[in-house]
Amino acid sequence: MKNSLFICLLLVGLTTASSAEASSVIFEPNVITVQTGTTFTLPVAVDPADFPQYTVRLAITFPPDLLEVTSFAFGENWLAVPQPGYDSVNNVRGELIKTGGFPKGFSSPVPFGTITFRAKAGGESIIIVGTQSFVLDAENRNTLDFRSQVRIVATAGSPGKASSVKPPPDLPQGETNLFDINLIPQVETSGAGLVSKVAPGEFLPLSVKLLNFGNRNKVDVIVSYEITDLSGKVLYSAEETVAVETTATFVKTIQIPFGTTPGRYIAKSAISYQGQVTPATTEFPFTVERKIFGLFQSDFYRYGSLTLLISVLMVLLGHALIKHRRKGRFTPFDYSDKPKEERIYYEIISDTIGQMRQRAGDRALDVATHTEGLVVDEKTGRVLELAGSPAKVVAGLVSGYEKALGKKVSFSFRPEKTDSTPSSNSGQAGSPQASL
Repeated sequence: MKNSLFICLLLVGLTTASSAEASSVIFEPNVITVQTGTTFTLPVAVDPADFPQYTVRLAITFPPDLLEVTSFAFGENWLAVPQPGYDSVNNVRGELIKTGGFPKGFSSPVPFGTITFRAKAGGESIIIVGTQSFVLDAENRNTLDFRSQVRIVATAGSPGKASSVKPPPDLPQGETNLFDINLIPQVETSGAGLVSKVAPGEFLPLSVKLLNFGNRNKVDVIVSYEITDLSGKVLYSAEETVAVETTATFVKTIQIPFGTTPGRYIAKSAISYQGQVTPATTEFPFTVERKIFGLFQSDFYRYGSLTLLISVLMVLLGHALIKHRRKGRFTPFDYSDKPKEERIYYEIISDTIGQMRQRAGDRALDVATHTEGLVVDEKTGRVLELAGSPAKVVAGLVSGYEKALGKKVSFSFRPEKTDSTPSSNSGQAGSPQASL
């Protein structure tokens, strides 16, 4: 069988970094045209990306109404793993699983095996490397990063022949160019696919990786780039020629024009080469959005709204706590249920306790509960009863505060707010203000 050249382009936005140890499962070639009722072979290769790998499980899916597997042959040096879940062919569900170990490991691309199919009916079908596949290194870590696919075109007549195109000067006569291009999402979100965001004037970085499988001669590949809006209007276009021998990795940066209107855009890339049979293109959507103070506009509004909401909640919470504290300790009690001639004394003693609690805390409440002739609520400080002479109670209360605090306590009285003339028994009516 002739050596084949397989060059794969991975185009990814650099918003997340790809692992350096990223292996690939490759089909050779990526497009096959066959006649209905005939068999064809599909070689499978594994590229370890220069890191030693030891075990490979290949799990592929195919349309069982169009194709069926007739046989599988491992490549040289592979030891098959004939265990349930690791070795099976199911032509009803359209599944093939083959697992093999490479005793000494491999750090360069090697053939994994060859699958033989039969085209049962005409039409187009896709053979895909499934998510159950893995490539394990010495620490049993799965390094598989790229899973290829191949398009099968089954015709009722004889397979068509590709037009003859002269190979490029640096490719030996008789060799065939086989290319594929694939786009890997840089940010995975459920149902959203690719997500990337840049501001007008910023650079959109693209990581480009070219892999040469099969032939080891240097080959020139033309890589084109294009950015369009959703209607197809071209915002940017460019192309460059890259010479590939084994592997070529580089970063392509595209500056988004400063006047670009915010919205959704499409980044496209394609490979052009001598002897091309089918188009090899890929694309992904991204968003252009303005920035405010270094943040994308949507992020700025989101974080600003969140900060404002938290600030409002903190102010409301602080206000509620202060109000509750004042209400629990310092709000004057209503004594309208007391006889009018006694009410003023209840208010004076109650306000005295409240004022002292502002300065001495709960010690003021403790002094009040131990004052002779005075009965108060031990939790709120409300005066419940004056069992003795009001004047004597006030004197005892003030004396208790002076002893507890070790300081002289004096009171000044503010005028009582009332619509009626004070009772003759009230003396100098009002509420006390204590000072130490």
